[in-house]
Amino acid sequence: MNGNSGENAYTIIETLHKSRQFCVYKARNYFSGRIVTIKTNEQRFRSDADQVSQLRDEAETGLRLRHPNIRETIGLFEDGGTVYMVSEYLEGDPLNDILRIPRVDISYSQAIKWTQQLLDALEHAHKHLILHLNLNPTNIIITSDYDLKVLGFGKSPHAWKNADPEQHAFHPVLFTSPEVFSEKNPDERSDIWSAAVISWLLLRGRLPWELDRRDSPSIQKEQILAQYPLSPDQPGRHIPPWLFSILNKALQPNPARRFASAAEMREAIANQEEVALEIDGAGPASSKPGATFPGDNQFSPLGVPAINSEPSLSDTQPGIGRQSRGVDPEPVKRPGDVTVEGPAHKIPIKSEAASAEIKKLQKTFRVLGIISACIFVYIILKYYVIRDGAIFSRARDGDSPAQVADAKQKVANEPLEMISVLGETAVIGNNGPDAKSDEYPLLQVKLSSFMISPREITREQWAMANPGYKVSGNDKDLPVTGITFDEVVAFCNEKSRLDNLEPCYEYLGNGVSCDFNASGYRLPTEAEWEYVAKARRTDAFTPYSGSSVANVVAWYSENSGGSLHPVGQKQPNQIGIYDLSGNAAEWVWNWYSSYASVTDLAFAGPEQGTDKVIRGGSFKDPAENIRVTSRAHGKPYAKADHIGFRVVRKK
Repeated sequence: MNGNSGENAYTIIETLHKSRQFCVYKARNYFSGRIVTIKTNEQRFRSDADQVSQLRDEAETGLRLRHPNIRETIGLFEDGGTVYMVSEYLEGDPLNDILRIPRVDISYSQAIKWTQQLLDALEHAHKHLILHLNLNPTNIIITSDYDLKVLGFGKSPHAWKNADPEQHAFHPVLFTSPEVFSEKNPDERSDIWSAAVISWLLLRGRLPWELDRRDSPSIQKEQILAQYPLSPDQPGRHIPPWLFSILNKALQPNPARRFASAAEMREAIANQEEVALEIDGAGPASSKPGATFPGDNQFSPLGVPAINSEPSLSDTQPGIGRQSRGVDPEPVKRPGDVTVEGPAHKIPIKSEAASAEIKKLQKTFRVLGIISACIFVYIILKYYVIRDGAIFSRARDGDSPAQVADAKQKVANEPLEMISVLGETAVIGNNGPDAKSDEYPLLQVKLSSFMISPREITREQWAMANPGYKVSGNDKDLPVTGITFDEVVAFCNEKSRLDNLEPCYEYLGNGVSCDFNASGYRLPTEAEWEYVAKARRTDAFTPYSGSSVANVVAWYSENSGGSLHPVGQKQPNQIGIYDLSGNAAEWVWNWYSSYASVTDLAFAGPEQGTDKVIRGGSFKDPAENIRVTSRAHGKPYAKADHIGFRVVRKK
């Protein structure tokens, strides 16, 4: 912090960036005339202790670092109760913006140069016992001199959870190391993993794994955790085998198999050294809680907020993703392609004549390719050929009824039962004495007529669109839980296709959009959910859906025995809908926000956010949390044993 308050007089020139939490400005120092960047908390977060502390951590960490490839932090000051971080202003573009340019082509020499500069920056920070843990293209600036500068040291390692998918060429979570993503102990090798992903992207024009960019970020991340990097023979710009071996080593899921330091990796690149690959026989690292890596906790991440290892509703293990539907295409040079090439910076490339070591490595890749092909054939046989053959096989003489049943499809697809709801102007919220702060002001929302499932989606219904999901006769009528928002979106689309309806959801970049005019299944909006829970009443509604007495209509903490119950056992509300209070809490479509901030977006809610709304409360909740106006929220990748859903359709 500057000692002389007079030094902190600045004139704002322009707004550079605004996010949900922070504002970034270009400014001029009133006395020196120096152009700087000023970052401060967004207006509504300036009294939020956690957000203010996060900004202080970033500034104080930055002040400890001085390196030509790290953006300089100039100071931290407070004015009128608001904290401001001052940094050098850089002429250039975020790497994220460069990667968003259609068919951008970054030259080999430029990519090598930026990789080395990135590793130089990390080496300097690690020597000061500072980890980044949030490396991604948004936190890298390419200056007008074609040099790389890193920013964002001291941010939360889980800042990716607040990322707006629409603002990123590649979602930041894709660059998060497996151990940071799974909330295990990070060290400097975690930054090396992230740097290797960035380097691969610069060099090859694609990510190191087979991903379907139409999938949600959490599903893409699960695909990453289940794969090793692609071989150099896969689509993408060519890189020499020695460089592939270096990047592959840095991308090992097990930190103990990576380079021990950024300096070691940078030296290997400078020497064009082929490195030995040590691949664990167990396959890619698991993201399951509780797993540990050899060599964990060898590095003290000073200057980085502590990682909470206890999962919560808004910060839990992401769900399992769907099978990838395709491979990123190989870049093809066309007219109009953009080539990024800096000033003369030639890096000699050694001859790629096949030495004994290269031949040995090529042989290894051929063996791995054969093994991968065998695994692929096995999966096809097991899950498609053999399984489908069992479904359509005839019963043989002497087969028992159980054997006959097992030869049939376990859960036959059936249309979902739906109840029509007449649309009108609904009043959402609660201004009564029991209302919480996020339940008011009241909102008026014009609703079209729609149809809704009278009961929560059951495990049996979930299995109709998820053939691999196992369900028994004892639990088939329980509401399905332990599912992420993204998995619910996938279910809605697949069930719509099975029922010959038009799917409502479409993945756009790293986000998902909803076509409310499509005929398929979708999640209710928050307004639709509450309108039904209040039994279409605009006033004089009961606190619980269908009754003023919780026990009559709901399974909650006082009567559930701590477990889920089959759907539809309690009394329905006045329009025939069950379990809107209690049993399983329910995902709805909207991003969570205060009602005051969405008066013009009351139907579909805000266009972006960090948490999705969860309504109705569950068997674990007290009575006050199962009220029809009570609101909860969770990350879209969170899953819990008390969160389920129901669906609606256009009428």
